Amino acid sequence: MSKLIKWFFWCVYLLIGNITYAQETDTIANNKLNTIYKLSGIYGGAHGGICLFDDGKFLLYGYATAIFGDYQYANEMITFTPEKPNPFEVYAHQNKSIRSGARINFIGFEENQTFVRFDQDSLYRVFNEGANCFEFPYVHQIKICPKTVEFRQLVEDFNGYGATAETTMTYALDSGYNDFIFIYNAPVFPSEKFSVSVEKNSENILSLSGDYLGTDKFSRREEGEAYRQDWEDLLAIKENHFRKVAADDYTFDETKNQFIHRTLPEQQYHEEPNILKEYIKLQSLTSGKGGDRTQPVASESIFYTICDYDVNWKR
Repeated sequence: MSKLIKWFFWCVYLLIGNITYAQETDTIANNKLNTIYKLSGIYGGAHGGICLFDDGKFLLYGYATAIFGDYQYANEMITFTPEKPNPFEVYAHQNKSIRSGARINFIGFEENQTFVRFDQDSLYRVFNEGANCFEFPYVHQIKICPKTVEFRQLVEDFNGYGATAETTMTYALDSGYNDFIFIYNAPVFPSEKFSVSVEKNSENILSLSGDYLGTDKFSRREEGEAYRQDWEDLLAIKENHFRKVAADDYTFDETKNQFIHRTLPEQQYHEEPNILKEYIKLQSLTSGKGGDRTQPVASESIFYTICDYDVNWKR
């Protein structure tokens, strides 16, 4: 694996590791792509840049950054539209092996100050203040399956010069589900559309420049052995991000509520999962800015972790 991709995986592992779930994506048909120039390629270096793919998808990469989205070309300009998922997402499954209560896998909540409240219980921090030395996964067992969950995030506002912005979201969980995945998508920059200009120098080398890039220009890398290896690795990252499972390879086991691969043994490791659980993406009941800041926060947190000492506290 190339140095660029090794570094890339190291920086963004916590952002995109640990779970892959089905994503519904629409391929943007853009007839203007590559009409004047062959735009696809890697622009920038090992520590930051933009990768333009042939199908109108892009990957903006950098330190602890991996942002996918769509791009369109017109009049010597490229417009980028980053993906913008909800701050909090909930996926639910009915797990027949869980006799009572519920199992909850928290993903991404270490990125900012995040809070959770079940039903009318107290508001809890997901992680203690000053948490570090994270060891994944963080799975919480709760004795009584809740009917609702409220999430809150408190993050620095990118445009607020140090101000904080609070977002709340509420989900209903009372549909017979008992196995949940809670995902926190920390705000990233850029999150809105931005545009850059396409330039071509006397040596026919393309570069991207614009206000978003500051004084830097991202030049397209010249093709060679190292470039081809990086390109193949980036294509693999993209394929994993937009990955969909071939349903015909699995058969449904009604007693376990699981999909079993038709040919792969259950007890062996494979690149293709041999057992799948179908998690349904739930729709939020409410979403908004701000919240009741007078509501006290419990002294305990759902998880407690500080350097070399890692204890999962459970209520």
